[in-house]
Amino acid sequence: MAFYTNKKKIHIRHHIKKKHNSIIVGEDKDNYDYITITHSPRKDKTHLNNKFYRNPNLSDNSDSYYENRIRVDVKNNFSKNSIKSWSISLKDLKKI
Repeated sequence: MAFYTNKKKIHIRHHIKKKHNSIIVGEDKDNYDYITITHSPRKDKTHLNNKFYRNPNLSDNSDSYYENRIRVDVKNNFSKNSIKSWSISLKDLKKI
């Protein structure tokens, strides 16, 4: 894993296979390190997701959450471009 040391490089891309958007927190030559974004407060019966202070999708007023763990997947499983219309608040960036 190669995490971004500069938080300004953190961005959001669509995970094609999972059909969820993801926060990209690092990368190397072939892979992205990412955190999944969801509307569900729970991953399963025992794992809670963290609530965003402000939904990254500015056109959506519903609550949004991110998973408590960092995953790794090949870059080909993500959209080619980042999602410019979504942004992470500074308050949320400090938690990630």
